[in-house]
Amino acid sequence: MSTTINVKRNKGVINTGECGKNVVINQKKECKATDDINWEALNKEIGILKSSPDSSIRKFAHEAGEVAEKEDRQGVLNVLSKWVPCIADLISSSYYIIEIAKNFGIGF
Repeated sequence: MSTTINVKRNKGVINTGECGKNVVINQKKECKATDDINWEALNKEIGILKSSPDSSIRKFAHEAGEVAEKEDRQGVLNVLSKWVPCIADLISSSYYIIEIAKNFGIGF
């Protein structure tokens, strides 16, 4: 199965299923639009993620922080394009982990 995730063009939950292959496409014409990013708020959120106990989140925050400090819109999109497939895989895997836990009587 193959899924294309178009940044800023999807609505709802994206589930690519087991053994899915994700392709992320940046819509470059959107990058030329008026800069509507609140850089101060973005840097604040990234700062919070930098203190996460999860090393993957800290790694994402470090990469995103470098480009956000420069207010590099395309750089932020590039970082997100790299990480969105990882997040999709994590969400998909989490569903199966929760289902297995339910079979052992562990509820949430």
